[in-house]
Amino acid sequence: ERLLKSQKIELDNPHENRISGKIENVIHTMGMLNEKRYLILTNLPLYCDMSELNLLHQCLLAEGINLISLNLLRGNTITDEKFKVSHIDQDFVLFTQ
Repeated sequence: ERLLKSQKIELDNPHENRISGKIENVIHTMGMLNEKRYLILTNLPLYCDMSELNLLHQCLLAEGINLISLNLLRGNTITDEKFKVSHIDQDFVLFTQ
């Protein structure tokens, strides 16, 4: 916490109302901290549309952050060539390329 305050890093921007914007803030913060761990999110299609997912994908690439998106819904709700889709035990899993 002291490190974040000393670097004046803001994790939660009160002016950002979109969930995808908040996720972008987390991605940028991970990039500033040179974080190498994976970011794991669940059910992205519930709160992000395809254009927001594409923006998040670009943000991840720019910051060099790896994302594992687990979709615990039935069926594949994301259809885009940028994403590699796998199923593990009948759960949908999204890997960005």
